[in-house]
Amino acid sequence: MRLHDKVAIVTGVASGIGKGTAVLFAREGAKVVGADIDAEGGAATAEIIKCNGGEAMFIPTDVTRADQVCALVERAIQAHGQLDVLVSNVGVVLGNPLTEVSEEEWDYVMAVNLKSMFLCCKYAIPHMQRRNKGSIVLMSSANGVIAEPCLASYCATKAAIIGLTRSIAVDYGKHNIRVNCVCPTYTRTPLLEKWIESEVDASLSWEKVNRLHVLNRIGEVDEVARAVLFLASDESSIMTGSAMIIDGGLSCFR
Repeated sequence: MRLHDKVAIVTGVASGIGKGTAVLFAREGAKVVGADIDAEGGAATAEIIKCNGGEAMFIPTDVTRADQVCALVERAIQAHGQLDVLVSNVGVVLGNPLTEVSEEEWDYVMAVNLKSMFLCCKYAIPHMQRRNKGSIVLMSSANGVIAEPCLASYCATKAAIIGLTRSIAVDYGKHNIRVNCVCPTYTRTPLLEKWIESEVDASLSWEKVNRLHVLNRIGEVDEVARAVLFLASDESSIMTGSAMIIDGGLSCFR
């Protein structure tokens, strides 16, 4: 098992990529500490892991709050005595042209998508430093390297995550802490379903989204989770500061 006896914090485990990653990590031997603002959904994911013979605990957490992120990491250390892997995965999308984005909307997207990554890394890294090893995987997006209409705030945060990844990798490589990010395409999650069916863009449909890709389809949660697993595991031991693009060829058309 690729994460045997490793302790992994995974945020955003109530649904989507976070849920898929947590379940896969447990299957690969990790002791999973899940976090999400959705207490019911997060607890359900932990229960799925336990029912399948894995080890998991769930801690309700607002990852935009420093006190709650600090408490999350401390609970993980208290329970397991170490922290080997951090997957910071939480994100939101608000779609408007820049001039129609309110200051409150901008701040909200920045807090959820970017500040959460900063806080999770800030409190996790000292524990990894003490053991002189660790792997951090941040969730960016294909929209971190390409732009699409009406996504100014989202694209800004996802591009910033790539820069944050590289900066942290440079600062903490001397402590044998690897930091990478994944840049997925449209992935079949509740967030995407809500986005497409919200009619923010009336011309958007599943068929149109599929056609944006060279492979003529969007991504699946398991496909992204397997990429996260690779970066979290020792199989990627030479990789740090990388932005892994897993986009079905979406960026080839941009």
